[in-house]
Amino acid sequence: GSSDAATTLLALRDMYKKGSDEELHRLAMDLGSDVPFFLKKGSCLARGRGELLEEVKGTSQSWILLVKPHYGISTAEVYKNFHSGDRKNTQVDLCLHRYLKEDPLFMEDSVNDLEKPAFRLKPELEHIKNSLGKGALMSGSGTTFFKLCSSQEEALALKDKLPRELKTWILKGYK
Repeated sequence: GSSDAATTLLALRDMYKKGSDEELHRLAMDLGSDVPFFLKKGSCLARGRGELLEEVKGTSQSWILLVKPHYGISTAEVYKNFHSGDRKNTQVDLCLHRYLKEDPLFMEDSVNDLEKPAFRLKPELEHIKNSLGKGALMSGSGTTFFKLCSSQEEALALKDKLPRELKTWILKGYK
């Protein structure tokens, strides 16, 4: 939804030829904390509620495997099932350092604190993540997972090992 909102703002600006980047950012913040992130074209470090964005250049895996079961999960239910103990002690600085140094292992330092509550609601989601190996993450509150791959062949090989009932997409990333 947040990416759709940002895309709509950008499309309206292009159609009507009105609105600066700053104006779009303010409008995006009114729509949701992470909407401004999707106004950017590259990688960003988000702070605060997501409104403080710093563009960063670093590693970019060239292929992305997306995996989604046939069902969704309620964001509200995931947040209701979140406990303070679900927070992982993340080494954000180490992850960012690896990213900026173009070290593909940066994903192994990345976490999504909403995975644990989502896995409590739908235990099979944890099996999907585990089948993707190290560095795979659930996107947002679920149920889509992503895995950055260094080649199309790696993404295809991983896809071939997954159960056929899962929806999968292989996307070309940017460099």
